[in-house]
Amino acid sequence: MEFFKEDPFRVVPAGKIDYWAGRPETKTVVDNLISEFKGATQSRILSLWGIWGSGKSHTIRYIENKMEDTCIIVRSPISKNAKNFSALYKETFANRFDWKLFAECCLNIYEANCEGDNWQEKFATIVDSILKKDLDFARIVYLIGHALRYSSFEESNLTNKEFVLCFQWLNGARLGAADLRKINASKPLVDDLSFVRVMGNIVRIITSDYGKKKVIWALDDCQSLKDIPKCGDSLQQGLRDVYDECENGLCIILSSASKDPEAFETMLIGDLVSRISPTWKIELRNFDSKDLSGSVQFIKDLINVPRFKLEGKDEFYPFENEPVIESILQNMVKASTDFTPRKIMEVFSSITSQAKSQNLTKIDQGFVDKFEIPNSS
Repeated sequence: MEFFKEDPFRVVPAGKIDYWAGRPETKTVVDNLISEFKGATQSRILSLWGIWGSGKSHTIRYIENKMEDTCIIVRSPISKNAKNFSALYKETFANRFDWKLFAECCLNIYEANCEGDNWQEKFATIVDSILKKDLDFARIVYLIGHALRYSSFEESNLTNKEFVLCFQWLNGARLGAADLRKINASKPLVDDLSFVRVMGNIVRIITSDYGKKKVIWALDDCQSLKDIPKCGDSLQQGLRDVYDECENGLCIILSSASKDPEAFETMLIGDLVSRISPTWKIELRNFDSKDLSGSVQFIKDLINVPRFKLEGKDEFYPFENEPVIESILQNMVKASTDFTPRKIMEVFSSITSQAKSQNLTKIDQGFVDKFEIPNSS
């Protein structure tokens, strides 16, 4: 007996997150911030806080789904091995960035500015206005655009040595002198400032008329900052610098888990905290264990998402009625189970799985009364 088209209680859902359940006030805040970022040019830093299991990853993926048509989204846990911004760029940005789309932007620049009479003058305008006179980066853009003018991205990756070296340079590889000469780069990227400038150029190209997209860099598990030695301050200073470098079109999401939002802010350097607008903070807290209306609505929203819902079933299916849902939640409270979305979903997943294994057509109060929730106190 199948209760759903897809399991709504998977802690890590497959596919896109195109739905939101419960906490309507938080959804309104998130949707408003998405609309603001879509409609404005100014870069932003978003602080996303919640205790463990409160739905931070779901929120990031919800934002990602809402923004995918207008943004490049780079989503990654922060690396404990990233002792400075250079390492953070290489491990959490460059490794997950859409370089093919960036290459298409380079082709757009090349076709519009690097062919025909007086092309050097036209390209010089790009170097000045977008690349802030960074000649090494300008040569990289030219070589990538030139390669794609005559072959595909995939073919260039296989057959064009200079094309491959360009992307190795962009990813922070320490190229030798001979390879640097092949791409006309004066030096490899070695320090934090170099990587800040490179990321600034990347964002400005993506957000220009040659890319027409914005960039979201979502860093999850930022509570790990407390485990990074003192040199981790340079990592945060790099985030501050890249935010300042990218005046428009960049949103950095700092997602963290801790006992309270103030505990996370104490991990951040003042220069970074001062760049987070008070209206660009999202807090995800536990559901209220005394007033179950919020958690009941959370379950009802989940089981009625169209991609999960079987045709012709009522709003409570596979549960007999709303009191059955509330009874399960009451039993969780009695068992002192954490009242986070994750724990609620785990319990409801277990109940529906056991009911399915017994070939039940509905989950009624009698079945719930027999279901034991381990005491976690």
